[in-house]
Amino acid sequence: NLRKHIADVSSNSKWDQYLVNNTNMFWMDRALGDIHFAQNGDWYSSHANTINIGGTYFRKNNTTNWHRHDEGLGLDIYQQRNWQRHVETSTGKIFMIQNLDERIYVTDTSRYTPTAINEIKDKPVISVYPNPSEAGTQKTLLLDNEEETQIALVDLTGKLIFSTTVKDNYYIFKTPDVKGMYILHIQQENTLQSIKLVVY
Repeated sequence: NLRKHIADVSSNSKWDQYLVNNTNMFWMDRALGDIHFAQNGDWYSSHANTINIGGTYFRKNNTTNWHRHDEGLGLDIYQQRNWQRHVETSTGKIFMIQNLDERIYVTDTSRYTPTAINEIKDKPVISVYPNPSEAGTQKTLLLDNEEETQIALVDLTGKLIFSTTVKDNYYIFKTPDVKGMYILHIQQENTLQSIKLVVY
């Protein structure tokens, strides 16, 4: 884990290390993913690994030590901890998504709590292809029937990107021009599903 101030990137100065384990053996350290710098000075990151090693890595404001947190954190589809991305609302609330994990989490720095999603039995099979995909390219949403479907795409702050009504078993739409994570909400009668979209 290397760091350099953005003003010094083009200079010949050396890179500093983020030491997660505070070890002199850098090859034994833990590689961090993207770091979110919160408004209050706290830092959030993640390490992808097994259930006992991977998880959220958190650094309190004005401290140098990273601490691993996994209370309330689910596993990905391979029963591992995976890379995470954090976003923050204007009021300082932190949300997180973990790769290959369908949940959205909210954190209070010490634990994660999956956001409430109403579980409905026998949900129709819905998929999006391709996912992930490049910014500004076409995606196809495949629905398993032809009943009227309400579709809404939002970013991780809840901002609406678009919404529409579909009366067919598929819908072709253009991905946003901005890279990032998005949530596609699909409602059919009393069934509501949410699909995480990755745009790179």
